[in-house]
Amino acid sequence: MTSDKMKGREKLLQAACGIFKDVVTGGPARTEEELSALLALFHNWGRIDWSKVQLEVVGPTRVSGQVPANSLGISGYTAVSEYPLFAAPGSDEMRRWGKFRADILLVSKSSLDRLIYVESKIDASIRPDLIPGVLRYLEQQPRFTSCAFVILRGRGFSPEWYRKELLSALAEPDLKLEKTKTYFMYWEDVFAACAAP
Repeated sequence: MTSDKMKGREKLLQAACGIFKDVVTGGPARTEEELSALLALFHNWGRIDWSKVQLEVVGPTRVSGQVPANSLGISGYTAVSEYPLFAAPGSDEMRRWGKFRADILLVSKSSLDRLIYVESKIDASIRPDLIPGVLRYLEQQPRFTSCAFVILRGRGFSPEWYRKELLSALAEPDLKLEKTKTYFMYWEDVFAACAAP
């Protein structure tokens, strides 16, 4: 890890340490998995004011504006971290995406036909096959009429890399998104929107 990434990671974890603490030990979150688990828990407890979190809307060719996270109905969703993408053992689907786990999966409580898949990052790149693979997976699930794919990251980490990867996936000629929307969200905004413990 480069020194710039290390500095950015430490700055992000420092911003989190006042609120994103382990509910068992009281220790601060130090990894992407710990931050994701606490985000899911705090969301389920109603400790995140999603009206204060802006999502950048990513269209087929560019980032095209912002919407508040609560415009997706996110407050009415249940969150789970490290949720496995189910596929039949030995099937083509298992070979394609059965190893993927949603860092955070949010499913609507009132209508089980909507979900939000969150890929959280604090300092690392994304597997090149993950973005198009997950987008295809979401599009192919007949139970859902509305899906969102969100990359949750710190503001200081390789912004052009993440943008390039997502736009590259959206430009693949065989990827036609009809029900799945794509967004960026920022950890710093989530921290600021959390109620104090």
